[in-house]
Amino acid sequence: MPRRFAGLCGATVATTSMLALAAPHASATVNTLSVSHESYQTPGTFVLDAFTDDVAPVWFLDNGAPISGSPLTPKRITDETSPCPSSCWVGMTWYPKTLGSHHLVAEQRAANGSVLSSRAKDIDVTTLPSSGSSNLLTGSAG
Repeated sequence: MPRRFAGLCGATVATTSMLALAAPHASATVNTLSVSHESYQTPGTFVLDAFTDDVAPVWFLDNGAPISGSPLTPKRITDETSPCPSSCWVGMTWYPKTLGSHHLVAEQRAANGSVLSSRAKDIDVTTLPSSGSSNLLTGSAG
């Protein structure tokens, strides 16, 4: 009897260990979200940067809708100048399609889609990107 119990315990511990390794990161945190205006390069474009403490995918949202290109996988920063030793960074250029208020969010999600962590910024877009932006729909008369 004790031998069967020991075998069962060993199998339970092994299974629990494997599940813990395969489980999504429950501690992923979006530490910062920065939004910078790139008016000197392309008027109306913005750069969105997020620093996280994990490489779980980051979704960038504009007024609740995913921004084209999301989700993105953060890259680990190994540089001594990083905000913290376990920092990860992800960023993208955003080309807004409408003027006015925009609620921008960076969120890390688990494999099942649940939000692990998020940060938000509210901005007011006063200039749309020029026609050279890759995210604008353009056409020709002809």
